[in-house]
Amino acid sequence: MKDFCRVSAAIFFALIFFVNIAHAAEILPTGEGIYKFAEPTGKTDSPIDIYYYRPKNWKDGDKIFVAFHGSGRKAQPFITGLKKIAEQKNFLLICPEFTQEKYPHDNSYNYGRVIVSKKITPENEWTYNTANRIIDDVKSRTGATNSKVTFFGHSAGGQFMNRYIFLADKIKADRVIAANSGTYIMPDENINYPHGLKKVAAAQKNLKRAYKHDVIILLGEKDISRKAPKSPTIDKLGLNRLERGKNFFAMSREKAAEIGAKFNWKLITVPNVGHARIKMAKNALKYMK
Repeated sequence: MKDFCRVSAAIFFALIFFVNIAHAAEILPTGEGIYKFAEPTGKTDSPIDIYYYRPKNWKDGDKIFVAFHGSGRKAQPFITGLKKIAEQKNFLLICPEFTQEKYPHDNSYNYGRVIVSKKITPENEWTYNTANRIIDDVKSRTGATNSKVTFFGHSAGGQFMNRYIFLADKIKADRVIAANSGTYIMPDENINYPHGLKKVAAAQKNLKRAYKHDVIILLGEKDISRKAPKSPTIDKLGLNRLERGKNFFAMSREKAAEIGAKFNWKLITVPNVGHARIKMAKNALKYMK
């Protein structure tokens, strides 16, 4: 039965792949728009809405910026707030929308559906690989083979990004920027996932890969509210998002040294900005790959 389920899952994912390839023949037009992306992960089999803005002069070789929203689960604000800059700076802006219906609660989005009903799910069902399938589809639709890709996530999207680098099959962004995350996956084998490495072998296995990658932890210096997620485990990193981000970076640097890994991360703080998605995104644009 287990073998049958594995084969069935493989066939299902293959069908989804070919459906998206067929749709990829549709060239992504210039200007602002939305398209449906068939995606097998999540609670339902409904597609994901991909919001985008393509400048009139954008072509293969020009930059791609993918923005992952927060817990409000709305992609449109990134398009509204960044499309003028995208046109001016000539980068392709992509904003996927992870709805509550398809990805309910923190567990399905921020934490990647890695654990469901207290059991580890198959890796091909983790939400983190969705990010890779989306960028593959974008490149196919646009013919982009030479464009550098920056993944940016704010708040819950930042949580999604700081776990993506440990848990995705591959890291398909040239640079990953995690901004104003409320929680992190701490490099501690004694703390259970999603706040530590315990019970998730893939996260432990991928430590060196994660530390070697080009990652920026981006923090608003005024993001100090205690309204951020809080619990005894979460508060081990700090009492607000700013403290947690700084401590996570320090712990990660120490862990990299401990395991002999190259550490290519940067910590950047943004003065006079709190938990503000568009202001943080505009600052992230300064660091596009």
